[in-house]
Amino acid sequence: MFLELVFCGKLSTTRGGIPCGTATTHLFRSKEFKQKQKVAGVRACSPQEVVRHIDNGQAMYCHLLSALLCREEIQFITATFAYTIVEAFHMLEVEWRNLCDDIRRGELTTRITDPDLRAAMSKLMPRPDSKLADIIHEKCSSLNCWAEVIPALWPDCKYVYSIMTGSMEPYVNRLKHYSGCLPLVSADYGSTESWIALNANPKAEPGDATFTVVPSLAYFEFIPINHTRHKDSENALSAQALQAGDSDSSEKLNLVSLTEVKVGHEYEVVITTYGGLYRYRLGDIVRVTSFFNASPQLSYVCRKNVLLSVHIDKNSEKDLQIAVNEAMNTLTTHDAKAELIDFTSFADLSGERGHYVVFWELNKRDSGKAMNGDGQNQDEEHQDSHFNESILQKCATAMDAAFVEPGYVGSRKVKTIGALELCLVERGTFRSLLNRYLARGMGAIAQYKTPRCVTSQEMRDILTRRVICSVRSTAYAV
Repeated sequence: MFLELVFCGKLSTTRGGIPCGTATTHLFRSKEFKQKQKVAGVRACSPQEVVRHIDNGQAMYCHLLSALLCREEIQFITATFAYTIVEAFHMLEVEWRNLCDDIRRGELTTRITDPDLRAAMSKLMPRPDSKLADIIHEKCSSLNCWAEVIPALWPDCKYVYSIMTGSMEPYVNRLKHYSGCLPLVSADYGSTESWIALNANPKAEPGDATFTVVPSLAYFEFIPINHTRHKDSENALSAQALQAGDSDSSEKLNLVSLTEVKVGHEYEVVITTYGGLYRYRLGDIVRVTSFFNASPQLSYVCRKNVLLSVHIDKNSEKDLQIAVNEAMNTLTTHDAKAELIDFTSFADLSGERGHYVVFWELNKRDSGKAMNGDGQNQDEEHQDSHFNESILQKCATAMDAAFVEPGYVGSRKVKTIGALELCLVERGTFRSLLNRYLARGMGAIAQYKTPRCVTSQEMRDILTRRVICSVRSTAYAV
């Protein structure tokens, strides 16, 4: 048995009668998925009513409760994205006493209002179980900042399985905190459009994961990354050529086939699928690390699209991640108990000189409280904020200096781009972004990825309203 944190989301219908929803919504509501659950050698601990429920908060609570009721049988924990697992354990930190109470009483909390959900969960706990509730209460009470909670609560759990590369990389450290010595297994490489490659070495650390392309899944071609970065105008022309089905497009793009890629080189993935996509650019940048027989093995680098740009500078998601990692190294040098919950950014062009703005939500492991001093009086909060401000400025400077893209460095030196701004936001800010996504109706938490660059004004407003401290980098000050 395993804990599978899956959420259907809503499925709507167009005026033409076509069902419309995310890829996972279609999958988890399909007959094939239900059949797979029935015939599989192991099964998920949560009832189908939990998977199909459209309220993500209620469904998450029931997923956790189901797993606790079956704590001796859980063999692994999985979700589509690492973010979902981290969110589940954030909820556990808050709700563990309520979960214990439900088990002790043998009755689901009244906050779970859906009749089908209540009926399904009542079958899992037909009677009170004070012994199990006491065990879980003792385990949770004895944890040190929730470190190694997974092996503590699920003693037979062997590993955690999820997508942990790309935009999920920032959540790996938190997963390690929860999982302790359990292996973190990076899931196979795929997309909504097509599955692409398998993780043939599941024992590798998430940061070292490589994926072996399965040639039969689609027809794969690759655009050498140096060519795509040459000129914006060439990129636009190439994209138009692909969309128009230009017979010379492979020459314009310098497309290479699966067997023509070279070890150590980076490429953008292009696929032609059985479903009718022709030379579709996924927007993923990969690096060829080796070959398995004649099939290349890839490591995921980043998304192709530029995230941050004021004028001639162009910094990607990977560039931002490297800069944030550098700044976090600076932060933990001064405060070993500090941890980054989440981050995002945007290029602020409203002033005389545009500059990068990066938002951080931080936490201290010893207290579980936000670094702005939640629960403190006003004087303590002011003192804590003042102390952190000097450290945050060093972090902002380290981050600014870590962007090494030539256009950015040159522009910073001649002051045509302003100093990087680091904004510390209140605890719960990034959950507000998640709630905004879910409120739109189509999405489920299993599909959510924190945007590393916010483009909508509404999202920027949510972030700026919750800023408690803002500092500027002193890099390139002389």
